[in-house]
Amino acid sequence: MFYNARRVRKRQNHAMVKAEIEKQNAGQSFLQNPYVKTGIIVVCMIADMATLYSIFELQMTEQQILTVIITIVIAGALNIAPVLLALCLNDQEVTRHGVATFATEQACREIYFKAFEGALSDGGGLGVMTSYNRIGMTASPAHYGAQVEILRNEWGFKGINITDSSKDASDYVLTAECITSGTDLFLSDTGRTSELTNLAIKDRDGNILNWMKTANEHFYYAHSRSILINGLAEETVVHETVYWWQPALIAVCAALALLAVASLGMFAWNAYVKKERR
Repeated sequence: MFYNARRVRKRQNHAMVKAEIEKQNAGQSFLQNPYVKTGIIVVCMIADMATLYSIFELQMTEQQILTVIITIVIAGALNIAPVLLALCLNDQEVTRHGVATFATEQACREIYFKAFEGALSDGGGLGVMTSYNRIGMTASPAHYGAQVEILRNEWGFKGINITDSSKDASDYVLTAECITSGTDLFLSDTGRTSELTNLAIKDRDGNILNWMKTANEHFYYAHSRSILINGLAEETVVHETVYWWQPALIAVCAALALLAVASLGMFAWNAYVKKERR
């Protein structure tokens, strides 16, 4: 009877969860449909920019087409946080470490930033990676104007901002400059963690500590809106379930522990007590 009752409760719980999922799916928009999401991502991954341009004959620049595509990908993503790269002025792939790229603010806004703006503002992007180059004479991860004033203050970006692999760019990508200019994470460079710890604790740098807290807030925000939460919301009720094998496993572990203690006691008795009596 107890086993059957447990099975009935389990089926009821599964039915309630299924009904709740169906209820949530019923209120979702077209782009929120899981099949539509997957289809959009696959199409956008295999589509070529020139092909799209010729098929639809859109009077748009490649940057504008890229903005639209990235925005759709993010809007239809399966609760993941895509990281867009490389922001910004990434003009070359050869010898790009530390190369200084100069451009006017108008050129930056109309060309370089345009491809990211829609995806990170209207598209709700949650991740961005900075480039290896310098913006003028300032390293991209340390450019306050690009990372804070434009990315966060103007576009409203609330996600994670990480560098490209900074381990091989430590000569010009400086830790304190980057963290106080909006960088949240240094990719593939664990040495930055100890450096930030020394700045915040040993040097008692309160400004660094505040920026580290801000970086953590960005991580919490992005993670709370990703698949890590697995659909949890304020209205979600979590029921803890104790399966039959859990207490049984605890009992077996306790019994083995008692046997181990008893074995040690018998060993001590035979090795010392009996030896002294003889």
